[in-house]
Amino acid sequence: MNIITNQIFIGLVEIPDEISLIIPVAGCGHSCIGCHSPEFKNKNNGIFFSMEDFKNLILKFNKKVSCICFFNGYIQDIFYYVEEAKLEGFKTAFYTGNDYLDPILYKYFDYIKYGHYDSNLGGLREKTTNQILLKKEKDDSWINITNKFWRTYD
Repeated sequence: MNIITNQIFIGLVEIPDEISLIIPVAGCGHSCIGCHSPEFKNKNNGIFFSMEDFKNLILKFNKKVSCICFFNGYIQDIFYYVEEAKLEGFKTAFYTGNDYLDPILYKYFDYIKYGHYDSNLGGLREKTTNQILLKKEKDDSWINITNKFWRTYD
């Protein structure tokens, strides 16, 4: 699996109520109109990211973040990294541009954002968005928390 190393950052808004380490994975495979990160499309972009690299990265950010958030389309390899993150006590999140969710995703993640980006509808901050952010509850049910991105300024 390749990642885009110059796009790794700590995010405060991607997952509400979490401080997230954002890891962009190359190879989303989507062609969303208005894509803000076209370098994510090609799976050969970025650099190879070994499990050892991942362990070193999460060790570096241990106690600084509560969630590991992968930005990517969908690749099987990501599950090994997610399992390691969970073993280390992190919550996990997955941002996908897919318009459907493979049921296996519910097993691995605490948060899942799905839906292709459509610049006419806007991202999660827009009430018109087609994108959805789900959160797993303690009883393993899922709730839509997209509205946490919508701010009112009165």
